[in-house]
Amino acid sequence: MLNEAMVALSEGYEPKSIDRVMKKRGFPVGPITLIDEIGIDVGAHINRGALGKMFKERGAKSHSVMGLMEDKGWLGKKSGKGFYVYEDKKKTVNPDLVNLFGDDHNFDKKADSEVADRLIMMMVNESFYCLQDNILKDAESGDVGAIFGLGFPAFTGGPFMYTHKKGIDNIVNLLNTLEDKFDKRFKPAPILIEYKDQDKNIYDD
Repeated sequence: MLNEAMVALSEGYEPKSIDRVMKKRGFPVGPITLIDEIGIDVGAHINRGALGKMFKERGAKSHSVMGLMEDKGWLGKKSGKGFYVYEDKKKTVNPDLVNLFGDDHNFDKKADSEVADRLIMMMVNESFYCLQDNILKDAESGDVGAIFGLGFPAFTGGPFMYTHKKGIDNIVNLLNTLEDKFDKRFKPAPILIEYKDQDKNIYDD
């Protein structure tokens, strides 16, 4: 999800609007604010490591902006400056941030429901990859971990329950639509296709 938020910034979506649209979907904090709170250096390290390589193999775009921010000492909230500037208990969008995306770049788009769908579907799809790769022992564990560890909206029941309630067919169709419009980073996880084709219940395993 956080990587897709960087892609949205590179497309010109305004940072606050990305945070706002995700909070409207029930996330306790928006992804741009979350990266600032985690630390830009942590995000940059992840992008450079094994996870970054794995996501790249799946077609996930990785923007260099966090590495550039780290080089400038913009480490997020802990340094007082990241995607936002933190002064006098207030935060405002870092006015210098836009320059890292190119001379002609502007944050002139307001994030909409499609941007929210993109970020949420990245998180949902990755949850199924984790189940497929035995990182998660079952869907219930994934739901609990996502709610308490990643801030997935509690009222949804977690990414697997979210998929169960929405319907696997609908989730796969949405991922396919996003893949057609953007690229293969939205390709549904093989296990998700398996559940759909075999009409399996996510919680039966």
